[in-house]
Amino acid sequence: MSEVMTVVLYAFRTDKSEAIIRWLKQTRERCRDNNILKNPFNSRFKQLTRKDCLLLVFEVNPLYPNFSVFGWLTGLAIWIIWGWTLWIIPCLFIGCLSVFWSADFYFLMTKLGLRKAGYKGPVKRLKLSQFIQEVVL
Repeated sequence: MSEVMTVVLYAFRTDKSEAIIRWLKQTRERCRDNNILKNPFNSRFKQLTRKDCLLLVFEVNPLYPNFSVFGWLTGLAIWIIWGWTLWIIPCLFIGCLSVFWSADFYFLMTKLGLRKAGYKGPVKRLKLSQFIQEVVL
Protein backbone atom coordinates (compact mmCIF):
# COMPACT_ATOMS: atom_id res chain seq x y z
CA MET A 1 0.00 0.00 0.00
CA SER A 2 1.40 3.38 -0.95
CA GLU A 3 0.73 6.38 1.20
CA VAL A 4 0.03 9.77 -0.27
CA MET A 5 2.31 12.14 1.59
CA THR A 6 2.75 15.84 1.17
CA VAL A 7 6.35 16.76 0.47
CA VAL A 8 7.31 20.37 1.03
CA LEU A 9 10.52 21.58 -0.61
CA TYR A 10 12.00 25.04 -0.14
CA ALA A 11 15.39 26.72 -0.40
CA PHE A 12 16.91 29.87 1.04
CA ARG A 13 20.16 31.81 1.27
CA THR A 14 21.80 33.19 4.42
CA ASP A 15 25.15 34.58 5.46
CA LYS A 16 27.77 32.28 6.90
CA SER A 17 27.41 32.60 10.63
CA GLU A 18 28.28 30.60 13.72
CA ALA A 19 24.65 30.92 14.88
CA ILE A 20 23.45 29.27 11.65
CA ILE A 21 25.94 26.40 11.92
CA ARG A 22 24.89 25.83 15.55
CA TRP A 23 21.19 25.97 14.58
CA LEU A 24 21.74 23.45 11.76
CA LYS A 25 23.39 20.98 14.15
CA GLN A 26 20.52 21.34 16.62
CA THR A 27 17.96 20.97 13.82
CA ARG A 28 19.64 17.82 12.56
CA GLU A 29 19.37 16.35 16.07
CA ARG A 30 15.71 17.38 16.44
CA CYS A 31 14.89 15.81 13.07
CA ARG A 32 16.08 12.44 14.38
CA ASP A 33 13.52 12.47 17.22
CA ASN A 34 10.77 9.91 16.56
CA ASN A 35 8.26 11.34 19.03
CA ILE A 36 5.32 12.45 16.87
CA LEU A 37 4.23 15.07 19.44
CA LYS A 38 7.62 16.79 19.56
CA ASN A 39 8.50 16.29 15.90
CA PRO A 40 5.38 16.07 13.69
CA PHE A 41 7.35 15.73 10.45
CA ASN A 42 10.27 13.97 8.84
CA SER A 43 12.77 16.31 7.33
CA ARG A 44 16.16 16.42 5.78
CA PHE A 45 18.27 19.22 4.43
CA LYS A 46 21.44 19.95 2.53
CA GLN A 47 23.71 22.90 2.98
CA LEU A 48 25.99 24.27 0.31
CA THR A 49 28.70 26.74 1.14
CA ARG A 50 29.50 29.50 -1.31
CA LYS A 51 32.21 32.15 -0.97
CA ASP A 52 30.11 34.59 1.08
CA CYS A 53 26.81 32.81 1.70
CA LEU A 54 25.20 29.56 2.72
CA LEU A 55 22.55 27.89 0.54
CA LEU A 56 20.11 25.55 2.26
CA VAL A 57 17.43 23.31 0.81
CA PHE A 58 14.90 21.62 3.09
CA GLU A 59 12.58 18.70 2.37
CA VAL A 60 9.79 18.30 4.91
CA ASN A 61 7.27 15.44 5.08
CA PRO A 62 4.46 16.22 7.53
CA LEU A 63 3.40 13.05 9.35
CA TYR A 64 -0.21 14.17 9.75
CA PRO A 65 -2.31 13.86 6.58
CA ASN A 66 -3.65 17.06 5.06
CA PHE A 67 -7.25 16.89 6.28
CA SER A 68 -8.14 20.44 5.22
CA VAL A 69 -9.72 19.26 1.97
CA PHE A 70 -12.49 17.62 4.02
CA GLY A 71 -13.34 21.00 5.52
CA TRP A 72 -13.72 22.55 2.08
CA LEU A 73 -15.78 19.64 0.76
CA THR A 74 -18.04 19.55 3.81
CA GLY A 75 -18.54 23.31 3.64
CA LEU A 76 -19.41 23.06 -0.06
CA ALA A 77 -21.89 20.26 0.61
CA ILE A 78 -23.55 22.25 3.42
CA TRP A 79 -23.74 25.33 1.18
CA ILE A 80 -25.31 23.35 -1.69
CA ILE A 81 -27.86 21.61 0.54
CA TRP A 82 -28.84 24.31 3.08
CA GLY A 83 -27.33 27.51 1.70
CA TRP A 84 -25.31 29.93 3.82
CA THR A 85 -25.55 28.91 7.49
CA LEU A 86 -23.34 29.23 10.52
CA TRP A 87 -22.32 25.59 10.09
CA ILE A 88 -20.13 26.62 7.18
CA ILE A 89 -17.77 28.66 9.39
CA PRO A 90 -16.13 25.67 11.16
CA CYS A 91 -15.75 23.96 7.79
CA LEU A 92 -14.02 27.02 6.35
CA PHE A 93 -11.77 27.17 9.40
CA ILE A 94 -10.75 23.53 8.91
CA GLY A 95 -10.20 24.21 5.21
CA CYS A 96 -7.91 27.14 6.01
CA LEU A 97 -5.67 24.86 8.06
CA SER A 98 -4.07 23.80 4.77
CA VAL A 99 -1.49 26.53 5.37
CA PHE A 100 0.28 24.09 7.73
CA TRP A 101 1.24 21.93 4.72
CA SER A 102 2.73 24.75 2.63
CA ALA A 103 6.32 25.73 1.97
CA ASP A 104 5.51 29.30 3.06
CA PHE A 105 4.61 28.08 6.55
CA TYR A 106 7.77 26.00 6.93
CA PHE A 107 9.95 28.83 5.63
CA LEU A 108 8.37 31.22 8.14
CA MET A 109 8.99 28.73 10.97
CA THR A 110 12.60 28.30 9.79
CA LYS A 111 13.09 32.05 9.76
CA LEU A 112 11.61 32.37 13.27
CA GLY A 113 13.87 29.54 14.46
CA LEU A 114 16.93 31.29 13.06
CA ARG A 115 15.95 34.53 14.81
CA LYS A 116 15.44 32.66 18.07
CA ALA A 117 18.88 31.06 17.65
CA GLY A 118 20.44 34.54 17.53
CA TYR A 119 20.94 35.04 13.80
CA LYS A 120 20.23 38.65 12.78
CA GLY A 121 21.35 38.59 9.14
CA PRO A 122 19.34 38.27 5.93
CA VAL A 123 17.33 35.15 5.09
CA LYS A 124 16.24 35.17 1.46
CA ARG A 125 13.91 32.51 0.13
CA LEU A 126 14.86 31.20 -3.29
CA LYS A 127 12.69 29.72 -5.98
CA LEU A 128 13.84 26.20 -6.69
CA SER A 129 14.85 27.29 -10.21
CA GLN A 130 17.07 30.01 -8.70
CA PHE A 131 18.60 27.47 -6.32
CA ILE A 132 19.40 25.06 -9.15
CA GLN A 133 20.82 27.92 -11.19
CA GLU A 134 23.12 29.00 -8.34
CA VAL A 135 24.29 25.45 -7.68
CA VAL A 136 24.79 24.29 -11.25
CA LEU A 137 25.95 27.45 -12.98
